[in-house]
Amino acid sequence: MQHKNTLILDISMMLLKTTSREHELMQTDAVNFVTLALDTCTNHESKVPKTEAMSLLKELCVSVDGCLSAATIYCTELIAFGLNRKSGEPPANNTTISQLYSASPFISKTSNELIIETSLIAIANFNCMTYRRKDIAGLIEGVVTKCADLLYTSSSRLIRCRLALLLRCCGKNICEKRVDLFERMIKFFFSGVAREKEELAFALQCADALKYLVSFDAFRARLKPYVGEIAIELCKMVTIVSIPAFYDFLTRITNVYTELVETQLVNLMHVLAERIIREEVFTEKSNNNMTINQCWNVIRAICEQGKLYPEHLDEIETALLPLFEYVVRLNEIDFDDDIVQVVTALIGHRKGVSENMAKLFPYLMNFFYKYENMFGSLFLALNAYIYYGKDTVSYTHLRAHETSLHLVCRLLLEKKKKNKTKQKKKKINKQK
Repeated sequence: MQHKNTLILDISMMLLKTTSREHELMQTDAVNFVTLALDTCTNHESKVPKTEAMSLLKELCVSVDGCLSAATIYCTELIAFGLNRKSGEPPANNTTISQLYSASPFISKTSNELIIETSLIAIANFNCMTYRRKDIAGLIEGVVTKCADLLYTSSSRLIRCRLALLLRCCGKNICEKRVDLFERMIKFFFSGVAREKEELAFALQCADALKYLVSFDAFRARLKPYVGEIAIELCKMVTIVSIPAFYDFLTRITNVYTELVETQLVNLMHVLAERIIREEVFTEKSNNNMTINQCWNVIRAICEQGKLYPEHLDEIETALLPLFEYVVRLNEIDFDDDIVQVVTALIGHRKGVSENMAKLFPYLMNFFYKYENMFGSLFLALNAYIYYGKDTVSYTHLRAHETSLHLVCRLLLEKKKKNKTKQKKKKINKQK
């Protein structure tokens, strides 16, 4: 038993503690800080002491009888101990921690903050076992419930990051019957993402948690009653958040719950368009603005899905019109292909060409010239205009573009015929 305690607490947990280098990383390189945290709890690919310690702990829990239960009990009690202990104070008598205190350097010589964060990251490692072991899930849910106020409102950035990691890894298997805890978890994630400018590492961890959890059917089912409120919050957050994982979550929500976010769909298009224009104004031409790409990804995902409601098409086109107006100065932007794809999708949904779309038609050949006679996505756009817009687009323009399309087809056919002729001549020469 003593060897087991030593392996868990004074080797694995001691090596799992956040180092001063990681503390610095949290402030200066948040992306790498979160990447290391995720790798520690998932793939263990980085092969640093932290991930090796987690691999050891996981192997102990899988291979040694009673080790998983012991490690979970130690970690949950250590969290409560660290949250309630005054600095340097020993634990209360008759607890598991009091029996280990004097023999364990990890417990007796580690600060409250590091005891809590190490225990949180260790529990996150048990995520793959919670769906099989309801007792383990119950212990984790118990400490989240019992210490909720102290954990969620902790002044420590490190503890908040580790709590987001724990909830990311175990959130789909805990709080199943506690609606209040589930609601608090979602609010915690959203408030974290909104703090991108003040606490980037925390915001990244929360955004990643939302992106990961929404990929599970069970989690989405529990999220469904809150989607209306979430849609309103998402519209506000688009104006201030630039984290890629947040936009991935946004795309998934709008695709899965289109009918539930319907009332906010037009508003969402407005704020996405405004964000793109704002970023375009303040971004130098040489920079590849990731936020612009992310916003366009959401717009395309909404417009290209099959559930778009016809009654909103006019409002959506109006919301996106400021973006479509960039067709007159294509050389100044890098999102011309996004414009073409969205225009094509909207015409397809309407099965017709609206007045706004008809106004764009004369400028479509600018795309053709910009890419030196390459059609790309333009081919589908022209096809949509020709197929659906014969009564809307002027005959002269339509004829011109039909000629361009026919020219491409004819050249391709002629090339194919020439290749066949060459092959026949080679065959005849061989026979001779």
